[in-house]
Amino acid sequence: MPVAAGWLFAAAILLGGAGVAKLVRPAVVTQALQSARIPGLRHLRRVPIGRISGFVEVVIAAGALAFGNRLTSALVACAYLVFAAVAARMLAVRSNREPCGCFGEVDAPVSPVHVVVDLAAAAAALAATWSPPGSVLDLAHGQPLSGLPFAVATLALAWLGYLAFTAVPALLDAQRSVAPPEPQR
Repeated sequence: MPVAAGWLFAAAILLGGAGVAKLVRPAVVTQALQSARIPGLRHLRRVPIGRISGFVEVVIAAGALAFGNRLTSALVACAYLVFAAVAARMLAVRSNREPCGCFGEVDAPVSPVHVVVDLAAAAAALAATWSPPGSVLDLAHGQPLSGLPFAVATLALAWLGYLAFTAVPALLDAQRSVAPPEPQR
């Protein structure tokens, strides 16, 4: 159970961090959604979609960490499925060089990595609906050293997720922009 819980809590931490970034810098996500040309979201400038989505992400993440029940696990899974769909749409309609809007201005270009990581996080959260872990505090009480090793591992997993969304796409984009060497004669 701690392994599945770690994946859920890492996904929730990443979701909450992205939500906070959207609350602080909502313009980037609004711009990303506009360039994705998602039907029905034509008038985004009139709606604070960046702040609304950021708030919803923070609430879902806090709920998953505080309760860790079937509902909050399902909400985390749904959030990541929506992100995967939006990332796939962005890839289909625009250049890969524009930021995805996930983490405010720290973003890398949207890439297939976004879709894969979003689907993996959704799968982890969905798995937690079958065996809900409970709150992060309840789980920590049953762990060695009051859950410190579990907390470190979960935070490391969340950090790797963050890097997968930011550093890996930037590295792939940089690799594409480097011209291949000319063949020697």
